[in-house]
Amino acid sequence: PLEGWVNYPDTKFSSVVYGVLEVVDNGEFVYAVTSFDTISILSLSSANDNTDIIVPNHIDSMPVTQIVRNAFNGNGDITSIVLPNTLIDLVAGSFQNCHSLTSVTFEENSQLEFIGYYVFFSLGITEIHIPDSVQFIDYRAFSDNPGIQIYVASQEQVDLWDEDWNLNQADNTYLPYIIETQ
Repeated sequence: PLEGWVNYPDTKFSSVVYGVLEVVDNGEFVYAVTSFDTISILSLSSANDNTDIIVPNHIDSMPVTQIVRNAFNGNGDITSIVLPNTLIDLVAGSFQNCHSLTSVTFEENSQLEFIGYYVFFSLGITEIHIPDSVQFIDYRAFSDNPGIQIYVASQEQVDLWDEDWNLNQADNTYLPYIIETQ
């Protein structure tokens, strides 16, 4: 691999993070400390049996900016998650197949810029409010969530995203979205 990129095969699903200085399990999360003085969440700690998860804004005074590929993929125990306003990237499949996950909340003043493909694939959520900071959503990010209500800030925002960001894999139709009025 390229210098600075580290693959962690010992996590449930292989994750790649740039600039890793160390990997820590604090009993709540397994995370990478990066050379950018930021935190990338790799997974829940095996010691964490909470079903309502609150990802903190900071760990050890460093902002949590990323949840890596497949970090929570397939976790059937999580029922709700609050994502910090320091988060910038939700990488592919972060919450894929978390069938019990019924509530996803973004903190106010979210800095989230990127939602990768299949991030919210096949959950139990019925509604989600996309922060107006989101610059790009990759294909099928919300696939296989029948009846989901997706709220977005503007049509201009949506126009920047992948043309299939809301494509539903199950029936190859597009999930509807609602533009929130400010």
